[in-house]
Amino acid sequence: EVVAEVPGRQILVRRVLDIAEDLYLADHVLGGRVSMRDRNQTALPVNPLTMSVEMLAEVAARLMPGKVVLAVQNIRAHRWMVVDNKLELSLQGECIGPDRVYVSIREARSEVSTQSPIIEAEVVVGDSYPPPPAAGEFSLSAGRPSRFTAEAMYKTAMISGPRFQAIH
Repeated sequence: EVVAEVPGRQILVRRVLDIAEDLYLADHVLGGRVSMRDRNQTALPVNPLTMSVEMLAEVAARLMPGKVVLAVQNIRAHRWMVVDNKLELSLQGECIGPDRVYVSIREARSEVSTQSPIIEAEVVVGDSYPPPPAAGEFSLSAGRPSRFTAEAMYKTAMISGPRFQAIH
């Protein structure tokens, strides 16, 4: 929800993360599975950094209509974005140049201007995407199967649930 906007200059957006609606949060928890019997018993849901960066990019894209997001630079993630049932966020974007937007995400529970951000970055925008670079030569030397199975990795070393499991 856009709370305030000065087109092309500043924007303030309110976003509520809700574990009942943002289902991916159930698959990104610190602490793994808490109960084998009750799937509603979860460990600590945290918003993935990838999703946080996507929010930064979306705020910049909204502030600079007609532009495309080319890069997200100088990312500073200061702490976990823990979602205990619901988490209300303030996303603030400010144009800092013709092709740059500073965006920060803070908890909405206090004054936005005085609270330190959870995450912040500069988003680079442009009129169009540049042409892709030519693909380089790649040859795998001494290839071998991994000694870890996907099941073992997700069970012991990774916090990703089914929605984020891409290793098979």
